[in-house]
Amino acid sequence: MSSRNRDNKTLTITLENAYPHYYFVVVFDIHNAGSIPAKLTNFEISGNITYADGAKVELTDIPAWIEGNWSLWYPFADPYGTPDITGTGLCELFALLENYQLNGGEAFVIAVQFNILGVEGQIEPPQEATIEFELTFDAVQWNGYVSP
Repeated sequence: MSSRNRDNKTLTITLENAYPHYYFVVVFDIHNAGSIPAKLTNFEISGNITYADGAKVELTDIPAWIEGNWSLWYPFADPYGTPDITGTGLCELFALLENYQLNGGEAFVIAVQFNILGVEGQIEPPQEATIEFELTFDAVQWNGYVSP
């Protein structure tokens, strides 16, 4: 498992040869390194599975055989302490953060715990496949923000 931030707004998570009951945690932050407050907008998730034979399937959501739970620490919370809020499903997390104003120097800390479930009678997750997800978010200056 690896993760990277390729453009300061996209987190890429790559799993190679995932298998049932594989568990991993990705911890990242969303921070405003500037001095002007920003509103968080446009969260998206995308990805693909590349099978051992090279065939590729696009993912528009996290497959049912991947269970995900998240924890969120608001700005100025102790990320080593109890999370401020927890939940399941990245859409729920994205809805919580959408339109949130992040002031200069503030950051959210987010931990996402993934568990690859064994689906009885199915071949998913595919052996020797590579699974890649991208979590992307944007931010706009608060004075340029137009509410939906």
